[in-house]
Amino acid sequence: MINKTGFRRLLICLLLVFVPVSVQAADYLFAFLGGNARGDLWLVDRATGQVLLTETADSKTVAEYTGHYGNIAFHHFTDTDQHAGWLADHLIRKALPELRRLEQSGQLEVTSLSFLYALAGLNAVDGKASGYDPVAGRQALHQFEQTVDAAFQSDGRTIAAMYGVSDSKLILKAMEVVRETSAGPAADLMVYADTYAIGFYRHDGDLQIKESFADDPARTPAGGFFQLGKNGSQTLFSDQGEEHLVESVRQFWGKQGRHYTDEELRQRYQDTNRNELGGVLAEMGANPLLWQLDDSDVSVLKQLVFETARDIGKMLSELIPAPIETATAVQKQPLAIIGFYADILNASPTFYQALRSGLTDRYEPRLIHGGELSWALARAAVRLFNTVDAVRYP
Repeated sequence: MINKTGFRRLLICLLLVFVPVSVQAADYLFAFLGGNARGDLWLVDRATGQVLLTETADSKTVAEYTGHYGNIAFHHFTDTDQHAGWLADHLIRKALPELRRLEQSGQLEVTSLSFLYALAGLNAVDGKASGYDPVAGRQALHQFEQTVDAAFQSDGRTIAAMYGVSDSKLILKAMEVVRETSAGPAADLMVYADTYAIGFYRHDGDLQIKESFADDPARTPAGGFFQLGKNGSQTLFSDQGEEHLVESVRQFWGKQGRHYTDEELRQRYQDTNRNELGGVLAEMGANPLLWQLDDSDVSVLKQLVFETARDIGKMLSELIPAPIETATAVQKQPLAIIGFYADILNASPTFYQALRSGLTDRYEPRLIHGGELSWALARAAVRLFNTVDAVRYP
């Protein structure tokens, strides 16, 4: 005869065997991408690649984040805690309550929690960028990692492992993810369009060429948000300044509680904060309401975006190898535009055609942005983390 205690134990054993368990303990990864003017954070299941949480801090267009940069080498490592570390800390502290909620609701059980950071400017940390002190860089990176540890410790958590890679490494790995899941032909050519447009050409799985207008000031405009802000500044504050555009920028910040006078806008954008102004103009340009306005009110903004998109296409044309000749025709060269600037290129056929105008009809661009971009970056982060982890702990 089984007593009550024995019966309960038997019942529990039977439930564990026959009833599906909805909660599975797993290793999870927080991945942080720090760009020149943006930070993104993902929580990903290392085993399945499932993305459970995403947090974003856009320093170009959200008043709460302006003045903070994800580039670890910003101003040669001065005020490190105000930039890459600040953005990472802020996003982690936003994500941790959501992680706690998922645990309490029974949706996940964390066995181990790790962290991968992919930072712009990481090459400067090692002194591989001219004029940067590697000692100061290592100190800045150590401070960054301490900030990350402290953010998790504030929630009673400990990071099992923390690794770092460059932002370019994460972007290229994300491109591999996209190539594997693409329904169309795989692109060996890609551009990461964000602050600057940086072009990559791959062949047989290896990186052959990397180009950016930002590497050579004589070849500006640089593409992306920076160029849009530079051209916008010249338009806003010229003798024939566009009053409607100035007022639109003022209203953009006014909705977030920042009220600038004409002089304050001039001081902020005439020779500085071009990346931020580019982000504001891009946000305005990607708004569907723009296309409902009288064309005379938005023609300047449209022209600025058109010029930037066209110049990204021109830069790509310098990277593209000779097209493959066939017996009957020239085979189109697929290329991928991956990055946050692709949102605005997707906003209207006009902007997309501007990109095409710098490429000719021989090339077939594909925009990778929004949810697809976020998913690809998160999956890429898991792959990079697992690779580094396997090398360090075979």
